[in-house]
Amino acid sequence: MPISITILGVVIILIVFGITDRLLDKMGLNDTWALILTALIAIGIFVPTIDMGNVSLSVGGFLIPIGLAIYMLIKVGWSVDLLKAVIGIAVTIGIVFLFNAMLPAEPEELWIDPNIVIGFVVGLLSFFVARSERNAFVSIVFGMFLADLIQYFINVGKGLDEVALGLGTGGVLDATIVALLVAFLSFEFMNFVGDGVTGRDLQTKPKTTTTAKKTTTKKTTKTVAKPKTKSGSNKK
Repeated sequence: MPISITILGVVIILIVFGITDRLLDKMGLNDTWALILTALIAIGIFVPTIDMGNVSLSVGGFLIPIGLAIYMLIKVGWSVDLLKAVIGIAVTIGIVFLFNAMLPAEPEELWIDPNIVIGFVVGLLSFFVARSERNAFVSIVFGMFLADLIQYFINVGKGLDEVALGLGTGGVLDATIVALLVAFLSFEFMNFVGDGVTGRDLQTKPKTTTTAKKTTTKKTTKTVAKPKTKSGSNKK
């Protein structure tokens, strides 16, 4: 079973149990839509690809994620978040090309799938660069697919035989799903740590109860008894 299907299954379980509520809120999604989209992606992976010559498009691996990323990018609008998303896309493309250049001629001989390594590094960097769940999703999805597209045109320019492009299929899909999982887990971990620090600060912070002490000054008025002056005795 592909690792992307396994991760999507875990994500569906997390959504059902409400563990991803805060993350989905920051992405502008609710539980219902998140479940529907995740299920559609998982089902769409098994749907036959749309072939257009040497290019094939996966319904679940490309069309649905890229459509969701475009929707989130439109919601971001012209703002600082858009700039962060663009920087994240550029960083993702750079990491993919860097790792592809560092991989040996036969990466199948490695003890670990290189797509998992690429996804892990891309997810961590997206967490640090994008600074938000929505921007991380946009930068990872666009960055991974654009890197695959650029590599396709490079191979065509070199005149290589039988150059094909499969968007949202194979190792690129696995790397994308791993990157998204790593980025979202990083955000959840930071939120958990932040909540813990905030809770500890609230517990250790001394409670300042301003009790206004009312000092009542009682004025004790001593009544000094005046001595009675005896009038002279009656003379007989």
